[in-house]
Formats: sequence, structure tokens, C-alpha cells
Amino acid sequence: MTPGETDSSPAMHDSAVAWQAALKAYQRDEILAAYDLARPHVGAYGGSMLATWMSIEAEWRTRMANRMASVSPSITVEWPMDLEPDPVDLEQAREAWDDVVARFGWQPAAPLTICLLDPHHDVRYFPYRGGYYTNRGSHHKIVLPGGLLGYDDFGRALSHEIAHAMVEERAGGLCPIWLNEAIAQVADRSATEGARRRFASSLWRWLNPRELDQAFGANRVDDPGQRVLRAYMQACLIGQWLARRSSNPGERQLGATLDAFTDNGLIKDIWLRIRGYTAADEAIRQVFGLGEEELFQLARPHGGTSADGRS
Repeated sequence: MTPGETDSSPAMHDSAVAWQAALKAYQRDEILAAYDLARPHVGAYGGSMLATWMSIEAEWRTRMANRMASVSPSITVEWPMDLEPDPVDLEQAREAWDDVVARFGWQPAAPLTICLLDPHHDVRYFPYRGGYYTNRGSHHKIVLPGGLLGYDDFGRALSHEIAHAMVEERAGGLCPIWLNEAIAQVADRSATEGARRRFASSLWRWLNPRELDQAFGANRVDDPGQRVLRAYMQACLIGQWLARRSSNPGERQLGATLDAFTDNGLIKDIWLRIRGYTAADEAIRQVFGLGEEELFQLARPHGGTSADGRS
């Protein structure tokens, strides 16, 4: 049972009402209200809301500290009591934002809030432990573990999650997971040489678009087959292949692909559905001149060469 379903018991009804209100408050970034509404009903639905509760609680601890700074007109950073960002860390947030804007040709329409979590929340069972992005309506919000401060991974995590904000804004929620993650990893400059060799040798199986999207839904806490890792690496290789393909700055072309998700009229959308094209297929075809399936075949590493044919 989920918060959208009903039950005859008064307790279940109360939990459903409370969780619906809590989720709406959370989506508006009203964290204190979301916490108060959800706390009495943490164990509802057989504990299926525990992951959501952990995110609410972690963000609540940061918000309760009431420690924040504006690092630019578009960016606000907030952090918990037991954490003290260095001015260099705050400047890194602005630099990561400006880097994604410049490389992908983005003109942001909404501001960004960066929430740093108490390092005590960096535990194995915490959902999306490495950080996550959410659209909070009036603004973008990324949540990152505070323990990343001072490490190179902090800058990469910032770039990765800021890219997710860009994808959401430009593609209007139509971008498939694999392309979303492909662009985010191009933004964070992920390394893929080891993964390229594994795919080229068939040690790792190269998935089709639908399989790749589904792989991102695997259990991230217990993933002994590294299904999620492989999905990220395959998406990254595809994103890198696209970025290298264009004579124009490749990252700008990836940005143009995001814009192509929302530039169709109603008649063209109907025509595309009749032809069996996915939104991603049409957007990629519009910018790069090839379809989704063809892209997956061309970007697949083979033998001892890289995905663009270089040894």
C-alpha cells in the first residue's frame, strides 16, 4: 500500500493523509513541515516510506541549523551544525554551476539550493548516499554528503548534480534516465577506461536503451553484480561518444539535445508516436542525425579500440 491508496482503518487513513501532506511539503522544500507531518507515521505501509523519511530527516537536520550563505545571486548553500564549509568550498559551488552553464550552453531559469548533510548520515543504508537532485518547484535542490568537503569528489558531485538540474529544466522531465546520467557524467568528467575495456571484451554486457533505463532501478544498497555501476559506465561511454562526435563543442550539442525534447508541436508529437519514436530517439535524431538504437550500436566499444575508433 502507498500513500495514494486507501484503507478502512482509521490509523491507515491518518497515515495516508499525513504522508500526502508531508510529500507535498517536501516537494515545496518546506522541510520543517514535512518532518513534523511524517514523523508520527514513519512505520506506515510496512516501512516502505523509510527511505523517504531518511531523506526528510537528514535535510531537516541541516535546515534546523539555520546556517546558510548565498554564494551568487543564483546559489544558496546550507549546512548542519557539525560542519563548517571553507570559503573555498563555497566558491567551488559557484565554479561548478558556471562550468556547467558555459559548457552546455544553459541559461538557467531557476535558482539552486545546495544542502550539505551531517556526515553521520553517510551510512550504507542511506538512500542515494552519494548525493541526489530534486526539483522543488520554485528552485532546484541538490543534496550532498558533508563528508565530501575538502575532497576532489566534492567538485565532481557538484557538477554531476547541477547537470541533473539542467536536464530537468531543459528537457521538461522527458529525458530518459540513461541520457540524464550520461550528460551528468560528461559534466563531472568521469573516467571510463576500465569500463570501456570490460564492455569491449564482453565481460560486461552492453544493454539496449530499455534495459539500460531499467538497470538504474536496481537495489543500490545491495548490488553484488554491480548492475547499477555498469549502467552508469555504459551511459557515460555513450555520452562521451556523443560529445566527441560533433564538430561544434560536443557538450553544447548535448545541451541542444535536451532542448529538442520540448520543441515539438502537438501535431509532430502525434506523428512521432505513430511512427513509434521515443522522445529520446527524436531528440537525438534531430541534433545528431541518428536514432537511439543506432546510437547504442555505434557507441559500443569493440576489441582494443575506444568507442570513437581510437586505439
